[in-house]
Amino acid sequence: MRSLSISQQLVSRRAIGAHLTHRPLHRFLSTASLAFDHYPPKTTNTSSTPLVICHGLFGSKQNWRSISKTLAQRLHKDVYALDMRNHGESSHHPEHNYAAMAKDVTDFLDSKGINQADLMGHSMGGKVVMTLALSSPSRLSSLTIVDMAPSNTYANSSYQSYIQAMKEIESTGVTKVPEADKILAKRIPDISLRQFLLTNLKHVPSSPALKFRINLTALGEHLEEIWKWNPPPGAQYTGKTLFIAGTKSDHVPKSVYPKIMEYFPNAEIELVNAGHWWVNLERL
Repeated sequence: MRSLSISQQLVSRRAIGAHLTHRPLHRFLSTASLAFDHYPPKTTNTSSTPLVICHGLFGSKQNWRSISKTLAQRLHKDVYALDMRNHGESSHHPEHNYAAMAKDVTDFLDSKGINQADLMGHSMGGKVVMTLALSSPSRLSSLTIVDMAPSNTYANSSYQSYIQAMKEIESTGVTKVPEADKILAKRIPDISLRQFLLTNLKHVPSSPALKFRINLTALGEHLEEIWKWNPPPGAQYTGKTLFIAGTKSDHVPKSVYPKIMEYFPNAEIELVNAGHWWVNLERL
């Protein structure tokens, strides 16, 4: 596997979508309204196929702001960065699983009149776009997965601890970010991770207390769903697909490479010298 810069990987690997006949996402799934940021290219000679980006757990579209601006100009195409359900400015919903989130993205494409898109997802967002690719492959012109594999993820108890720490912040009624950081520091020694989580804090009307934009209750109740991988039986996406794996992360170990090729037989795997949270923290 070659090791390339992230710009080389994202700009040069624009895959061609495949037309398959697997079952589409079930229409009875409840959907959530997704907030988004749109980054149009400055040139008039643009691609008709937009790039749609899905962030990871505890992330938001704002984590992708500078990357989206760069890609819009380098790829000469419209870029949409989405807030997933229960994150950012998108609506909260008691249901949180990959079939439902993939349906959210499909509904977003429909609302914009987008028949096909280049889809890119990081971490949780990676499983969202993989689910969509396997269920509705005709909606994709390419697929890029950032530091996530098509497999069950190790259920790290730290994530439940993060949620409990954020709930403690809300219950304490802190009014300043440094006060919230002190509470997080008791459970999370990594200052970069704390700063990432704190990007979700906001002031709410008629109250001086800070609240988290993410739906802590729903995410806490559905962490097991987030770790799981339940693809449609026998499904494949045969379009060219790019997996970008961090060499300092354990989310895409070599042991899952055969599983990647099982679901995505034309996939390429590229390595970057970074950990799992590198995209959200904009470490390019």
